[in-house]
Amino acid sequence: MVKKGRLGKKNRELYDIEINPEEAIAVKRMFDLTDRYGYGGRKISTVLKSEGIVNLRTGEPFHYSTIQHILSNIMNVGILRSGETQSEVFPDLQIIPLEQFQRVAKARKQRSINYAIQCGWEPETVTLADGSEATVVRSSGAYPRRIVGKALLSGNVYCGHCGGRIFATTARKNHYPTQNPERIAVYKCYNRTQHKEQCDGPSTYCAEKVDRVVESVLHGIFERAKQVNEDTFLKHQVQASTKHYQEKLTIMKAEYTKATKELSKWEDMMLDSMEGNCVFTSEQIKKRMDTVQERIVRLIQDIESIQSSYGEAKSIAEEIAMQHQNLLSWAQIFDAASIPEKKVIASQIIKAVTLTRNYGIQIEFRISEAQFLNGMDMS
Repeated sequence: MVKKGRLGKKNRELYDIEINPEEAIAVKRMFDLTDRYGYGGRKISTVLKSEGIVNLRTGEPFHYSTIQHILSNIMNVGILRSGETQSEVFPDLQIIPLEQFQRVAKARKQRSINYAIQCGWEPETVTLADGSEATVVRSSGAYPRRIVGKALLSGNVYCGHCGGRIFATTARKNHYPTQNPERIAVYKCYNRTQHKEQCDGPSTYCAEKVDRVVESVLHGIFERAKQVNEDTFLKHQVQASTKHYQEKLTIMKAEYTKATKELSKWEDMMLDSMEGNCVFTSEQIKKRMDTVQERIVRLIQDIESIQSSYGEAKSIAEEIAMQHQNLLSWAQIFDAASIPEKKVIASQIIKAVTLTRNYGIQIEFRISEAQFLNGMDMS
């Protein structure tokens, strides 16, 4: 709060809000750490302390609860709030972009322990390696709960033999007795490890082999995304359906106009019939009016349905455009990214990776453009 010479009604100098540039550095770093690396409040506090960034108001390292409050405070995007009322974005008060704030809010929500209860996961039917089907409950979150370890995937790996989850851990590279045995990242089927009778597939997969394939797929998606003209892509994806809706809407509106004119004509004839100046009886005209009225009601319903579908098609176009921009952004940083960064990016693109014997790998993508660019089932 600063005074800049602005006076109120009682000739008192009023306070204005300004960004504290020194504190803004810490705020930006907090959002960057959780957005890019998936760090939580305690990890952020540790990183800031190691970087010499402290709370200027206390002179002490940032406390976990303070960081949580900052990450949830929408004023950091330049939006003033009073209760449930919010202002528009004031650019001169904006420390971080609104898009980044929304990503962080979504990530924090999905990584919370109670997310499963809040979102109400639905059972999902999957086809197993032997052709049978199993009903499983899988995470719908797009952010990994755990970002530690060397494995690329976290929380989105599943066994193709039992449908259960596969978790990332480490194992000794060999069984020769040494003082400091080398350990490597592996993926293990939970059911095979803890309940052997529930799974007849392998218990362990080498994470390096799996991750190499997944990274190859992601690189392929990124390269294709760079080569795709966004306007052309959108045209192929949604223009055909949009044109269909527009043509259908034009026809329906023309029929509606025709039907309302016909109804008006029969209403006039009803008056003539009541005065004895019409060849049709009132009953005949009433019957015809009811038929036309029913057609008008159906046309109104059809028009509303088409308008809704047309709006959905436009929303899909906007979503695909945003997905394309995200892919281009991730493509620029992926190769040089750290393991935590790669985990976050991979979880944003990949919904599920299913592993089967002999390193059969099936990838289900989270975003429609990735599915379009490089949907594949690799064995």
